[in-house]
This record gives sequence, structure tokens and C-alpha cells, in this order.
Amino acid sequence: MGVLFSVVKLTANDKTGGLLVGGIPKSPEELKGWFKFWDFVNEIDEDDVVKVRAEGYIYGGDKTFDATPEEVAYFMQRIKTNKDFVEQRCTKAANAEFSFTKSEEHQFGMEMS
Repeated sequence: MGVLFSVVKLTANDKTGGLLVGGIPKSPEELKGWFKFWDFVNEIDEDDVVKVRAEGYIYGGDKTFDATPEEVAYFMQRIKTNKDFVEQRCTKAANAEFSFTKSEEHQFGMEMS
């Protein structure tokens, strides 16, 4: 079994952030529920444009499934103990890039200030 996850980089004006998520997100809605994403969006201004770059990786092989939040937490621990974990133990899958503007419409089910 292969587990698919992404290293996600976020930029908006002079702010940057990053997180790991299951699968390869192709829209802001697919980042809904990941608290580091919500924290980043909550810290930027209304009408800021957020650029998202997701680099997808597979850990393992054969049939591939999107990583669960628990598996993402496991990968985060592995990266903490081995900063080259992704490069050494995972296979590059695909990239995705998109952008969106923070607005009332993009609240992702959570209140933003």
C-alpha cells in the first residue's frame, strides 16, 4: 500500500507558511480542516491573494491512498527526526499549484477574523 501526501507551501504578500496534508490538494476547499492552513489564512488580510504549491509524495508502493490525519502526523514526526525523510524514503508523485483570494466566500467552514 502506498500513502499519498503533500508538502504544501503557502504565500500571501510577505507571509509564508507550510504544512503537510493527505493527498494532493488542487483547490482551497481541499485544505479545509487542516489547522495550519486555517491559522495561515486567519493571519492574513481580507482580499490577500494566497498562492499554494503542493508537492505530492508517495510513501510505500502498489495501490495508493490519501494519507489520513494520523498518517500525516506520523510523517511530521519522521521529518522531525530525519530532515531528509521525504527525499530519501518517498517517491515524487505530482505537483499542484493554485491561488485564491481571501474573502467572505473562502471561510472553509470556520470563522476568520
